[in-house]
Amino acid sequence: MRRRKDKRLYINRYILILILSVFSIMFVINLFEYVNKQNTESLAPSYNWCNPNYEAERYNSHFPTDRSNKDNRPLDILKADEGFEIISYSKNWTGQNLKAIYAEVLNNKHGIEIEYLDSIIIYPGAPPSNLAGAWGCYNSIIEDIEYAINFPTISNDLLKYSYPLEKGQICLYYGDKINHVSEMARTLSHEYGHHYTFHHFNKPCDTDPSKTFWDIYYELRGLDAYPQVKKDIDVSNGQEYRDQHMWFLHEIAAEDYWQLMGSSEYKSVKEYIDIEMALKKYIVDSTYKWDVDFDNNTINVYPQENYIIPLAYEIEGLNSFFSSFIDNGYKDTDSINVSKPKLTYKKVQKRDHTYYQFEWTECSADDDALYTLVALDYGDNILYPIKTVTGKESKSAKIGKVAIDTADGTWYWDDNIGRGKKCFRVYVIFNDGHMVSSDPLYIDFD
Repeated sequence: MRRRKDKRLYINRYILILILSVFSIMFVINLFEYVNKQNTESLAPSYNWCNPNYEAERYNSHFPTDRSNKDNRPLDILKADEGFEIISYSKNWTGQNLKAIYAEVLNNKHGIEIEYLDSIIIYPGAPPSNLAGAWGCYNSIIEDIEYAINFPTISNDLLKYSYPLEKGQICLYYGDKINHVSEMARTLSHEYGHHYTFHHFNKPCDTDPSKTFWDIYYELRGLDAYPQVKKDIDVSNGQEYRDQHMWFLHEIAAEDYWQLMGSSEYKSVKEYIDIEMALKKYIVDSTYKWDVDFDNNTINVYPQENYIIPLAYEIEGLNSFFSSFIDNGYKDTDSINVSKPKLTYKKVQKRDHTYYQFEWTECSADDDALYTLVALDYGDNILYPIKTVTGKESKSAKIGKVAIDTADGTWYWDDNIGRGKKCFRVYVIFNDGHMVSSDPLYIDFD
């Protein structure tokens, strides 16, 4: 009798183990399907948005394009608490400088998408030839995630499951030419903007599952008014992508992210003087050199790549839209409600020279607002900062050949801007970082 009872216990024991094993396998399969579904819905396709010839690379296949390091080994690696790595092949970016890059990443507003960032790679030199001139790019890479379960009562072998997880990868170039994080800030923000938008905008819209948040963004941004916008993110035509870069939907979105949510620590503002003011300084001091240089972080000259469409701050609700994908801990600021400045010009003929007088209206009572007149040669995409004034100063500037009479004679200077085809615009920046602009003014000087 006892033997039969022991046999029943023996059988019941293995039935129980079998049931638990089945439930464990079902749980793993369901977990796999759930995670795989989540990643499929939330992550962008495996494209490199700056390089149409890119092919998805496997996890940890990080190699520099500039082979200055014979062993192709990173000079330093920082492993962030959020899970991504900052990998440097550049001698300028190790130790504290790598920590500065990490801090700058976190200065950009972020949410759950940062957990899907695989790595930031800093290369010493130029990018590959098909990315000529690019300071950065964004890729999707594949990481294999593996689960293993051991059932010792059944088998000593491990039961393994794996699935591919798409993650983002940011590449930064010319590391050996620069050594301060401010020089990488804008590129880093723009590329993280790709990561942010691809992760969140690719999801189906809650109110209309037939649309993704890309569709909602396109409509909210008012981009249907610009037939040049390329909604199709198939960038197989590399030359077209380079030529029409500012019109690709995802590039506009990355620039909007930079304006609305990017780090503000290194968004620099510079003040400029026009040709007439420069000539006056030279008459007083002949050693004076007229400096009109600017860098990519100068937001009152270069607030966004696309100089035709309105600024991100000018679109009502766009700031709230971008902020809606992250935790409520971030405070959103409503779009500024001020009128746009109106820009006009007139041609002035004086003696044997010609100059052009530009004037614009005030758009706010803010005395600390900065107005900057900018010209763009839209054939060669060359920017010309012309003049910056405050809200208290006269809203006017000159370009062309100007003359000033003195006791010693007449002094002439020509800035050579009044030639060819130019686009002029006034950018206004307020203390809180909001910006508005005039409508573009196109002039054919020929």
